[in-house]
Amino acid sequence: MARKRAIMGIMGSIVADAAAQPLHYIADSESIHKILEQNNAVDPEFLLVSANPRYKIDTGQQSCYGDQLMVFMDSLASHGGVIEVKDLIRRIVRYFGPNSEYEPKDPTERPLPCPLRTSAISDIISNSLRYGLDGQNLGPTDDYNADCLCKLAPIVGIYAGHRNMLTSVEKAARITQNNTKSVAICLAAARILEHYLLKGFEKDVFTTIQNELKNPHRSSPTDEDRNVADMIQNIIDMKSRSHVDVVSHVGHSSSIAEVFQCSIHVLITAKSYVDGVRNTLVAGGCNCSRATFVGACLAAQFGIDAIPMQWIRKTNSSSYAFELAKKLMKIQTS
Repeated sequence: MARKRAIMGIMGSIVADAAAQPLHYIADSESIHKILEQNNAVDPEFLLVSANPRYKIDTGQQSCYGDQLMVFMDSLASHGGVIEVKDLIRRIVRYFGPNSEYEPKDPTERPLPCPLRTSAISDIISNSLRYGLDGQNLGPTDDYNADCLCKLAPIVGIYAGHRNMLTSVEKAARITQNNTKSVAICLAAARILEHYLLKGFEKDVFTTIQNELKNPHRSSPTDEDRNVADMIQNIIDMKSRSHVDVVSHVGHSSSIAEVFQCSIHVLITAKSYVDGVRNTLVAGGCNCSRATFVGACLAAQFGIDAIPMQWIRKTNSSSYAFELAKKLMKIQTS
């Protein structure tokens, strides 16, 4: 059952990212509602004409977060579910680097007529082109954004319930966010997703995760774990507030701390996959980074019929993502 939920988690992540992409980086909920009204759109997902102020690409395409997930899955599938850092860096440079669709002809144009790299991906490309692939840690040590969360669905899916799940997640996380704070948050997010994959919906999941983070005998401990447990409690204390209000209070940037906390509020309050993804979209800011993590968790929670088929059809990469997901979930772990 966990493997089936893992496939749904991957699909939930990919689809939610594509759904959010035309409304990515819009500053606030009020602006989004005005845009929806101007476009006669009842619902926010898959807006036909992109309103993205930083880059404009076709509806149905992934943001950089969704594309990172696809590239990561390709690498995992080619190496039996093992994270091969050098292979992944090569794929990142090839997919996002010079002469790719991510390379703008005029980098000053706004919005860009091509997808937009995250700062971590840009740093990886610069470092690899400058220094080669001899070093294993090409990821930036001072990047505190949420790239590492977008890669969780396949790696947690493969290793859910196994003792090396968290070490595998840390290895993946440090490729883009090579610092303790980001890793600690990413490991907590992985624990949450693993819980949903193994058990489906469970009311007390966040209490369980908080207790794990405070356990002196926990796996993969970091010095930031108690701070992360406090982040979770902070959001639990705000569960009665609207999601837009919580995002306005916490922040809606691509900062991993903000993305993590806003995502938890969705997971606490969502009545369904659709409800949670829509709330993520209309809250504004870097909603794609939140959507990739939220989408995985909600799909794992709510099951096989949670993702509307019409949303899957509107996601350009959905067929290939599904084939990769099935391939990855056939991998046997020990």
